[in-house]
Amino acid sequence: MRPAANARPVLGVAVSTLAIGGAEQLLLELLRRLDRDRFDPRLYCLRDPGPIGREIADLGVPVTHSLGGGPVRTVFRLRRAFLADGVDAALFINHRNCLFYGTAAARWAGVPVAVNWQNETYKRHSHHALYMLARRGVVCSLDALAAASRGHAGYLVEVEKVPVRKVLAIPNAVDVDAFR
Repeated sequence: MRPAANARPVLGVAVSTLAIGGAEQLLLELLRRLDRDRFDPRLYCLRDPGPIGREIADLGVPVTHSLGGGPVRTVFRLRRAFLADGVDAALFINHRNCLFYGTAAARWAGVPVAVNWQNETYKRHSHHALYMLARRGVVCSLDALAAASRGHAGYLVEVEKVPVRKVLAIPNAVDVDAFR
């Protein structure tokens, strides 16, 4: 669903859960600083939102949680949530279940833009070769992968063989005021 001329695009962010960690803190800061005059964010948690998810809810971001429940059920629940909220762009955070289930749900719901935010390099998964083959298939249907650094972008292109045109390096920022 495209936003009306005067409406803000809905940004749907899908995560597994938001325990305390580096990527989770980055997402919290992204949503804290997102220009609400330009974007209308939503958070979709496959499991419990966790402490960072609750902080995001305190920012006024609508949080839908407990969407997981096996592959088919998760895709159906995410698709329904994306359609209900009129998501215009979907951002999947790191976790492989968000990448696989979220991409399928977003494409099935007709979400125009789907991006995976990646910050893991050289992570080994059980059945790694099979996982990487499946991942390459899913990545083909994404519009972009956001890498946490130029080095990580290089890893995605060189090691994971992601087409360079799909990789965006968005280096992490540091809030220097927090250290004063």
